[in-house]
Amino acid sequence: MCKFFGILLCRRFEGALLCDCMVLCCIFAAITNKRKQNMIRHIVMFQLKEFASPDEKLATMEAIKDALEALPGKIDVLRSIRVDFNINPSEAWDMVLTAGLDSLEDVRLYADHPAHTAVATNLIAPVKINRACVDCEV
Repeated sequence: MCKFFGILLCRRFEGALLCDCMVLCCIFAAITNKRKQNMIRHIVMFQLKEFASPDEKLATMEAIKDALEALPGKIDVLRSIRVDFNINPSEAWDMVLTAGLDSLEDVRLYADHPAHTAVATNLIAPVKINRACVDCEV
């Protein structure tokens, strides 16, 4: 029984049972998915200040990463978040954040959320030299 059309139309095709309903459901799903709004990928790169030692820098970056990656459980509009560290010493950027949200409005809600601003203010701002951001529709 098809939940979309309420009917089950079947026919035999080379010894296998092929349901017309399944074909119609696949077509309906494909059309529905094309109408679905694209997601926003929020990408932020951070350049951090000089640290007394590589261990201090790594510990700071790990604390930032842990705090940011805990945000999806606190901010409903945040679909996903990932923080990675640059391994190429010849590049200026130290960390990159990649987050998934449904809309630019959700990016604003995420940015203004108290859980996010606490991480930005207490952990990132004291060690940040520079920040670059791009929001892409995917």
